[in-house]
Amino acid sequence: MSLYISLDTFLQKFNTKPNLNSYKEKGIVRTPNKLERLTDYMKRKDHLTEDELMILWTEIENKHSYLRRFYKMSLQVNEDNIHFGEQIAPMLLKDMNNNTNPLLKNPIRNMYWKEILQQTESGIHNVPTYLNTVIDLFEKNIIHYKLLSPSSLGKMDRNNGNKDVEGGRFGSVLSSFYFRASIMNPYVPFSLNKRRFRATSVFTPTLGWSSYAYGFLESGVTEYVGTDVIPKVCKMTVQFIDKYYTNITKDIYCMPSEKLASNKPFTRKYKNHFDLVFFSPPYYDLEKYPSNNQSITSYKSYTEWLEGYWRPTVALCYHVLKPNGYMCFIISDYGSPNSSSQHYELVKDMSSVVAEIFQKKPTKMPLHNKQIYVLSQDKVPEQIITIKK
Repeated sequence: MSLYISLDTFLQKFNTKPNLNSYKEKGIVRTPNKLERLTDYMKRKDHLTEDELMILWTEIENKHSYLRRFYKMSLQVNEDNIHFGEQIAPMLLKDMNNNTNPLLKNPIRNMYWKEILQQTESGIHNVPTYLNTVIDLFEKNIIHYKLLSPSSLGKMDRNNGNKDVEGGRFGSVLSSFYFRASIMNPYVPFSLNKRRFRATSVFTPTLGWSSYAYGFLESGVTEYVGTDVIPKVCKMTVQFIDKYYTNITKDIYCMPSEKLASNKPFTRKYKNHFDLVFFSPPYYDLEKYPSNNQSITSYKSYTEWLEGYWRPTVALCYHVLKPNGYMCFIISDYGSPNSSSQHYELVKDMSSVVAEIFQKKPTKMPLHNKQIYVLSQDKVPEQIITIKK
């Protein structure tokens, strides 16, 4: 069985034939609070004319053209080039960027296309997933209200100087407004290991949609051990390693890292064992994964989560590291600084726990990311936080 979904199979998910009359007369707009008939919505939105409605219709009518472009850029896998470590030099430490060589993410995005694009939900209220929005639009005549805003329609308008390679900016509008689970580019762990850690044995307290295994095994790691709470990720990581890396030692668990910390066979087997522990832990409740064992389901408040999930996970990392081994994790704050109830200082709070257990302060360096917004915004880079045992 193939690890990947083909273009034809992907396009078959969008087989409904577009109908202009149905779009105009039976279309529904999804607003923050309700579903509303498109005809009623247009009556109370002075800016929304028939001509502007046709801008979005053009994208619906040409949906397979957009979906083919999306597949090519985000999901297409060339298995002849799967072993990128033989072809690409690692990034310099000062230039670490999660969107350098972005096509290296495609095997990961393809294996978990439904989980990343649809099943993982945002912890931020009223931010629908990318794939649910696209299915609504292309298959159900349900239009998310943000697609009908003047700024969105202006971006999409092919007669408004937006004739780039996509024939408009429809793709960038979708990327700006709708949620996709974050994934680590395997080029990041590959580069970090090549440039700094030079580890041959690695433990990851999450599997990161299999991207950690991919990056580290391309960098020359010969022993990879990891755990995760999403059963499909555990299964697919094993299949991915078995397909492409037959000569390495692997050990994959499917349980929360804080519970693995009390697993006696594991802690005995791997005491003082690994050169490196690496992961990007959950950003508290920013993403809600398709799992019954996600940490935020067990620890309801932020304080409980830090103590119940993060502290035992860090203690486990310390326990399994060799003396002089490194723990490296990637995190950032999120939320609005103007709202204490929705702003989490993850970098400070999580680093404080690490410093307490390791009895020293960790170091930080930025991980840059390409930002795609309809309106440009400033964002503090994620932080690569490292500490030596």
